[in-house]
Amino acid sequence: MVDTDFDFVNVNLKILSNLEKNKKLCISGNYLDVEKLSVIPESVRRSYRGDSRDKTIKKIDEIVIKAIHLTENNFDIQKALEESIKGLENLKDTYDSCIQTKARLDTIIDKINNNNKVKDT
Repeated sequence: MVDTDFDFVNVNLKILSNLEKNKKLCISGNYLDVEKLSVIPESVRRSYRGDSRDKTIKKIDEIVIKAIHLTENNFDIQKALEESIKGLENLKDTYDSCIQTKARLDTIIDKINNNNKVKDT
């Protein structure tokens, strides 16, 4: 296991697990971040950064896939992965009116849950 992969996954899973309802994520370099309140409209900030909901969900999926690969040898990552479900559920609530976003987040949550089932057998 490469330490940089571990750090990348661990930091991002912690950010996900602490995400509150009605908060949105953005991408800051390699890491997720919580969108901050600002006088500049969110759409303008996201456009300026080249950020989008689609890119954010793809980044979350990338993180979860890497985390699943790392769980084979690391209980801490397994625990962080399980705890990230709370933030993913909160993100689903944030985007309650978007069926596609909710479905994509459900698919990511299913990956985590399926990984847990494999670990339990």
